[in-house]
Amino acid sequence: MSSLGASPRGLLEIGKFAVYVTVPIVATYCFATDSKTLHKLMAFRSYVVYPPEGPRPPSPEELREMARQVFAGKRMTLFAGSKEAKSDVATVDKNRDFLVHAWIRLPRFQLRERNLEAW
Repeated sequence: MSSLGASPRGLLEIGKFAVYVTVPIVATYCFATDSKTLHKLMAFRSYVVYPPEGPRPPSPEELREMARQVFAGKRMTLFAGSKEAKSDVATVDKNRDFLVHAWIRLPRFQLRERNLEAW
């Protein structure tokens, strides 16, 4: 057996262990038993403040419909007044429900049948 309490170093270790055990117990008793103190401590810091909820984004179906309208509008403005606009008719593929137009290439989108399948 070692004589832990006989030396000053042993007394220091015993004191540190006593503080290690008693401080959380005393702090819990002081703060948790009185509800006013607990509420005061919780009100001291607001933990999470959420911003107000904004409008929800459109559903995928609404996004597809908006994309179809944008595609149709750009197509009409691109070929407005030309012979191609009067003679050409965009066909609607009933199975996939989107506009199929293989030869029109819009400058930014390059929309073709294979690209529209992702919509």
